[in-house]
Amino acid sequence: MRHALSAAWPLAAAIFLETASATPALARSQTGPDATLAAHLSGGWTGQRYSANSAQIQHLTMTWHTMPNGQLRGAVTIARQKAYPVNVVWSAGNSFIYESAPHLSRTFHERVVVRGVAHFSNGVLRGTFEARPTRYEGSTITGTFSAARTPDIMGG
Repeated sequence: MRHALSAAWPLAAAIFLETASATPALARSQTGPDATLAAHLSGGWTGQRYSANSAQIQHLTMTWHTMPNGQLRGAVTIARQKAYPVNVVWSAGNSFIYESAPHLSRTFHERVVVRGVAHFSNGVLRGTFEARPTRYEGSTITGTFSAARTPDIMGG
């Protein structure tokens, strides 16, 4: 009996915390992005993405901007695919977590949500990501990425 109760507590807590907030995960942010992170992150980034399910390196482009309310938003484009929007949902120092809205994935041929953890250091973004189908069943793609700031074409 004690084992059943101790196993049920984490599940009950998770259900309570999830149902206590009717706000979607994309809109939730416990802390606004750090102003220093926003200053470093805003603009364009290009790099590579490495997926666990493929030996092929994929080209990655990220663009980030700060909204008037202080929230960091962006768009991610992977190797000739349509860009998908992302929001920073948590940040601390030079690290942040971003999450996409559900969007169509060419890899899955269905709608997915992408969540990533990124760290900014010495002018480079490095991180991990996972792409999950919006349906409960299905596989998940995980991997890593790295990107450097895109040079300013206008020279300013």
